[in-house]
Amino acid sequence: MTAPFDPYRRNYRSLSVKDLLDARESRHVQLMAMDNVIGTAIGLYRIHKESPDHRNDNTAAAAVTRGRYSTPKTFQNSSVKSWSWPCVLVIVRRWMSPREFKEKPDQVVRPFFDLPDGRVVPVCVVCASLYEGEPSQVVSVPLISSGLGGGFPVFTVVQGEEHVGTISCIVRDSQRHFALTAQHVAGAAGSDISTLVDGRYERIGVAARSRITTQSFERAFPGLPGASSRSNLDVGLVEMDSLQRWSSDIREIGRIGALVDFNASSASLDWIGRKVLGYGSSSGRMAGEITALFYRYKTVGGIDYVSDFLISDRRGRPLKSQPGDSGTLLCVEASEFEQVPDEPALPRPFAVQWGGQKLVSGPDGPLTQFVLATALSSACRELNVELVTDWRNEATEYWGQVGHFKIAEQAVKLTSGSLGAFMQAQSRLITFPGISAPKSLDPSKDFVPLADVPDLVWKNNINQTSFGVRSGAENPNHYADIDLPYKSGTLGDLGPDASAWLTAYKSKNVIWQHQGLLPFRIWQIFDEMVGYVQSGDTLRFFSAAGVLSHYVGDSCQPLHGSQHADGLNGTTTGVHTTYEERMVDDNAASLATMIDTELKKPFKPKLVKSGRQAATRVLALMHHCQTLIPPADLCRLYDKNHTGGIKRGGDPVAAQALFKVYGHKTAVCIANGSRLLATLWISAFNAGGGNDNTLSKPVTNALVQNVYGTETDTFVPSYTLGQWIDNVTGA
Repeated sequence: MTAPFDPYRRNYRSLSVKDLLDARESRHVQLMAMDNVIGTAIGLYRIHKESPDHRNDNTAAAAVTRGRYSTPKTFQNSSVKSWSWPCVLVIVRRWMSPREFKEKPDQVVRPFFDLPDGRVVPVCVVCASLYEGEPSQVVSVPLISSGLGGGFPVFTVVQGEEHVGTISCIVRDSQRHFALTAQHVAGAAGSDISTLVDGRYERIGVAARSRITTQSFERAFPGLPGASSRSNLDVGLVEMDSLQRWSSDIREIGRIGALVDFNASSASLDWIGRKVLGYGSSSGRMAGEITALFYRYKTVGGIDYVSDFLISDRRGRPLKSQPGDSGTLLCVEASEFEQVPDEPALPRPFAVQWGGQKLVSGPDGPLTQFVLATALSSACRELNVELVTDWRNEATEYWGQVGHFKIAEQAVKLTSGSLGAFMQAQSRLITFPGISAPKSLDPSKDFVPLADVPDLVWKNNINQTSFGVRSGAENPNHYADIDLPYKSGTLGDLGPDASAWLTAYKSKNVIWQHQGLLPFRIWQIFDEMVGYVQSGDTLRFFSAAGVLSHYVGDSCQPLHGSQHADGLNGTTTGVHTTYEERMVDDNAASLATMIDTELKKPFKPKLVKSGRQAATRVLALMHHCQTLIPPADLCRLYDKNHTGGIKRGGDPVAAQALFKVYGHKTAVCIANGSRLLATLWISAFNAGGGNDNTLSKPVTNALVQNVYGTETDTFVPSYTLGQWIDNVTGA
């Protein structure tokens, strides 16, 4: 080469996140020694509005005047363009003049960092914008009369001083649900947590033991450089006193979509410029954009502290955020994602705000106008919890006890021979014969008949005790959206092919929590029953037969097999609870009579020989029930008769309208479910070579309760669809 290397004419677009972090690490000591530097981050080069390359890519001309602006470059008067370079961002207190640079050459931030291996990385210097209005105050919180959820205030008292923050969202572990907020707001474990309801402080729970403040950067983001850095997480949990008033909706934002995962693999510069929004209990609705990643905001004792995201206003004005907003859930706007046909466009959560950057100049020092936030995926991983995105849908995936118990009761009556006699003798362990109204049961104290163990014991959003509850993997076993459009047909048209279902779900961006696998759950339990018969295990054969009745009950209810599970096209209207719980419970006696009449017709079971055949039969039942009661028509009738907001326990007026049109057809569906359940019991008993000796061992309340309550990993374990494919023989 005869001409000198010109860094301004080089193409830097191939630089990766790791390249940028390597460059920052190489100059870390030098940068932290500069009095004017308050922090560093990585992102895309911000171009001053006075620069020649502000409107088009004219880098060479811009190089001549770079830094010579009438006003300092700030986040508000600069922007990222499509031709912006990947870079290290250096944020300074004030914009130094050329004269100052000559007098203090050690304070000069070079425009490029050269690495020993030949890599060259651009550097962008930005002056922090300071808040110039009145000192930030915690504003009064408006009255709250609706359900609690994200965006609502939380109050704690530490050493006589009130701390204010914002509820982020609802999360759950294998046993309980929690509200997530900033750890510095939640305080020590056991601290009382309150909110403001109708102008009064009201306790909502206590600070849980699970919390995390910081963690090693290299643990949080394996493979990325940062040996002396720690990621600031600052998240804690609130153990709620009651779940009845809570919703997963975010205040003034509404329903949220699936979590956007931010990790070492997904951390890329594609995040820069993404539009985000949130609702802080002090500032209200906030709108901004992701400005930089991995913002290093302080160094103490040789340890650097890093925030995953730096977020600024996207409208050229200081970002509105105040004390009291810590804990705010931040979501990527729905417009940033490709719209999936027939699915609602929802904002997707990605981070939790934990603070803003304050310059070190006394307790009343000015604040820079950007928000610091931690990745929600990291917080959930470290706390071992998962995000709840649709509390009402999950809470209403509960087919009233009347429905499940009635199906099991009738199946017992339909089963003949020695098996029928055995099931009849033990029927009190499966169902409440003749039930005409739901019965309240506490799994930690009461024996739960097997027909409702999957709901009342295993579901972690229903069972609020620690006894027998399973992970979130149980929930999608109760439904399957067989009418979900896929290619030229629907999901149900794929038949009992679990791998094909998983491919279809992924093509629709359906997260694992919503990948319903009801037919495959019945396949799994059928094969387990055959194995129990073959091994002479009376207790577990009976227990599996009992819980099978629940899933067959789900399969004959049309909303458990539909994308319109609680409203047209995935909306949340309350139709699920109104139809499958309120309508059935309010008309239990009439339905029981209709079902008894329907089952007087001759019953000649057509036996199956395998779990696959059982799943095929279940799919046929689900299709038949949707033909009798089209879910979309059911939703429209509900919408026509429903008034006001969603009513806890269902809308009684709409329930009667639904019963008038679909009451008898519902009885037919339940009767068909009873017939299929009896058929599967008889089929599994015969396929395993069952005889009188198979049924000779004792079965008692205590033994059955021990099976469903303690053998969570061995007795018909709950799988996600992906886990099912890996663990079930014949899949």
